[in-house]
Amino acid sequence: MPHGWSFAVEDHGRLTYQCPDCVRANIRAIEGKLPEEWWE
Repeated sequence: MPHGWSFAVEDHGRLTYQCPDCVRANIRAIEGKLPEEWWE
């Protein structure tokens, strides 16, 4: 995967990819999906 891109496993195991511009535009939503353990 190119540097700066992100991926997520959505419902039913479907992979979705986001380019660096989309990652920057959606960073709060991405962080909101992280489990509590991530922040410890």
